[in-house]
Amino acid sequence: MLPDTYFSYKQGVLHCEGISIPSLAKKFGTPLFVTSKTAILENFNRFETAFNALEHLTCYSVKANYTLEIIRTLAEAGSGFDVNSGGELFRALKAGASPEKIIMAGVGKTAEEIQYALQSKILMLKAESLSELKLIDSIARKLKLKAPVGLRITPNVTAETHPYITTGNHEQKFGIDEVLVEKVLQEVKALKHVRLVGLEMHIGSQIYDPKYYVDATLKLLQAKSLCDTLGFKIEHLDIGGGFPVTYSSEKKQPQLKPLHARYCHCSKTQDSKFSSSLGDTWSLMQVHSSPRCFTLKKIITRKSLSFSTAQ
Repeated sequence: MLPDTYFSYKQGVLHCEGISIPSLAKKFGTPLFVTSKTAILENFNRFETAFNALEHLTCYSVKANYTLEIIRTLAEAGSGFDVNSGGELFRALKAGASPEKIIMAGVGKTAEEIQYALQSKILMLKAESLSELKLIDSIARKLKLKAPVGLRITPNVTAETHPYITTGNHEQKFGIDEVLVEKVLQEVKALKHVRLVGLEMHIGSQIYDPKYYVDATLKLLQAKSLCDTLGFKIEHLDIGGGFPVTYSSEKKQPQLKPLHARYCHCSKTQDSKFSSSLGDTWSLMQVHSSPRCFTLKKIITRKSLSFSTAQ
């Protein structure tokens, strides 16, 4: 279903923001990515408006669509960026993203990608395991610097979504199980070239009920309390996740303002160990681009098929 605000038919011809799609094909050729700039910015501003009472950084997930113009548009609007590879980091920087507004995630970061990220002076690397923490420490030692790192924690919150896109429990490959966090933090103390600055969680995609985000965030706050006790100064909580893409009118996108209110409640009224040390710093909500763009293709040839009834 195309959102009429951005894509619509006029006299049987598809338009994007009032511009004829066939005219774009004629001018630029095919295949062609067509994106509504207005839609992208409106989606970004939904987050900015909803969470304006909390100090935050809204990050666009570059894997959603790594077209340079989309990245450039969001960079100019003040967005941060979540990248999952050296290639995505390269594209973000090339499009004008500020390194201090970029975080790098991903369970399979290579040594070369980690080095590239550190040399680019990004905001932080998300570490998915103790072995990755040790790899980051080793690379940072060679570069003679301290690597800013966020620890991805698995909160064991299973959201109501497809099992293939749920990432919040210990059975998945992502993150460090909440029951192992204290053990890992003790190990981090011995890593002289790692600076633990953030805690992160991600419980999956296509999640309609904000309750699961709140439940997982409370687990993250418990981990932060443990960090405080052990002497770590946590500057960022990454509460990013997969807000849903709506493919039918039967399911509506969740409203962001009620979610913002529940996060404020978490930070203000939970145990004083949480609220006094956390303040209002919540960061890194991910913004995705669907259904604001599509691929335009041209039919070049047609092939007729013959069907046999032979057994």
